Amino acid sequence: MEQSNLKVRVACDTMLKVIKGIDENAELQEIFGSPVSEALTVIAENGDLMIEDGGAITLTDGEKERFLSVLDSIVKHRSQHTISQGDNAERIRIRCDILAAIINELDRNGELRAIFGGSVSEALVVIAEGDDLRIEVGDSIKLTEGQSSVFLGILNQVVENRTAIDDNPLT
Repeated sequence: MEQSNLKVRVACDTMLKVIKGIDENAELQEIFGSPVSEALTVIAENGDLMIEDGGAITLTDGEKERFLSVLDSIVKHRSQHTISQGDNAERIRIRCDILAAIINELDRNGELRAIFGGSVSEALVVIAEGDDLRIEVGDSIKLTEGQSSVFLGILNQVVENRTAIDDNPLT
């Protein structure tokens, strides 16, 4: 399969706002239970970043329509973006609650707060490039080689720790 060169970036603080909106939505809680983010996944596919049902429950056609409508409204309201659906089985995915926990842990890290001069999530972006999903430093921040090494070390450790907590956080 040929990979796309498309790339989508969403600021980590914006991603947290979207996930918070998802978790706070009563209609989505009726469909998925609470917290809603445990039932949803963030997916990279062909350079697009999507939030989809993680497949933990079987949705009726009506629930699927309600889910997409509510999700679209939350994403537009909290991020000024729109949603889309894909069908590539080889996508990279992570549960929304795990992604939020990773971003929150990075945001609380004192060493990273010192490097970024405050809020870490405002300086980072979630990127979908082709079928790859990752967290990177946004374009407005330039790190030294040493700072970049510290950031990547902490990021890798946080991701490893957070994804090891759950039996299968990536699906």
